[in-house]
Amino acid sequence: PLKIKQPMEKEKNVRNRVRYQYAMLPQKVRKHCNLRRLQITITQKLPNDAFEEAGYSGYTTSRQKRPRIYLKETERPYLLEGSFFHEVGHVMTRLQPELLDGTGKSFFSCFSERRRLNLGEHYQTQTEYAAELFAIYMMKPDWLSIAAPRSYAYIDSICKK
Repeated sequence: PLKIKQPMEKEKNVRNRVRYQYAMLPQKVRKHCNLRRLQITITQKLPNDAFEEAGYSGYTTSRQKRPRIYLKETERPYLLEGSFFHEVGHVMTRLQPELLDGTGKSFFSCFSERRRLNLGEHYQTQTEYAAELFAIYMMKPDWLSIAAPRSYAYIDSICKK
């Protein structure tokens, strides 16, 4: 079962939104998160100062056991949802063999599609691109399948393993 920690109860709506987004994840993804004992912490400040100072709204520790997602408490529409899916993307992709081999050669054909998606500078590494692919897969799957078909197929295969 999903563990969501939120130190301050003033924003119960945020916790409910995260639970809703979690329920939208494909069954195989939820099973993977449960097996690894994913924890989600809703916070006012991220634990990594560099991420906090850069204005990011999420951070993930992707250990094999007990990965943890930190999400900034926000009421802004779509920011929480996009951050949640992006951080789950890290949990799902960081330990994939093709992204762990150091070269990422087997992921290169997907990574070469990044220009088609017109993503920002932050997504120019393979790990950030893979995580953002997952977020796009969850929010705009039809668009992703047309704009970057190899990237779509890669994320789709992870979600169905």
